[in-house]
This record gives sequence, structure tokens and C-alpha cells, in this order.
Amino acid sequence: MLPPRDRIALLDAARRKRDARTAVLAPFDRLSAREREVLRALAGGHTVAAIAQSSVVSEATVRAQVRSILTKLDVRSQLEAVVAVQRSGWV
Repeated sequence: MLPPRDRIALLDAARRKRDARTAVLAPFDRLSAREREVLRALAGGHTVAAIAQSSVVSEATVRAQVRSILTKLDVRSQLEAVVAVQRSGWV
């Protein structure tokens, strides 16, 4: 069994790691279910046109969803959004 001081240190480190992970994933929690689908498709290399066609919606609709994703993730481009997905390990 660990001495109390070591146990407390380990628990504190685990809490910090969990809190950091939660903070990294928090922006993705703000996305709607449809926005999460679109972001996964973008991260998978699909174009707006391909997403629109497979979802049977217009490209304008998908572009509006992408704009909402960019706002919620506080990024400026689809590429930045995909990088955020990869860095966070969200997908």
C-alpha cells in the first residue's frame, strides 16, 4: 500500500489529467448531433459536396452546419477544425 502522501499525489495527478482532457473535449460537447456527423465526415476527408449528397441536403445546408461548427470550436477553417479533432482525439 502507498504512503498517504504518495496516494494523494497520484490522485491529484489523475484529477489534473482528467480535468485537462475534459477541457480539451468541452468544445465538441457544444455540437449538435448533426454537426458531429458533419465534422466526422470532414475529418474523414469528405467534401461538403459529398456530405450534402450522402445526407440528401443542399451544399448550402452543409456549409451552414460547417460555419456553426467553426464558431463552436472557435476555429477559422475546416482544416483547423479537422486538426482540432485529431489533436483532441475526439474521433
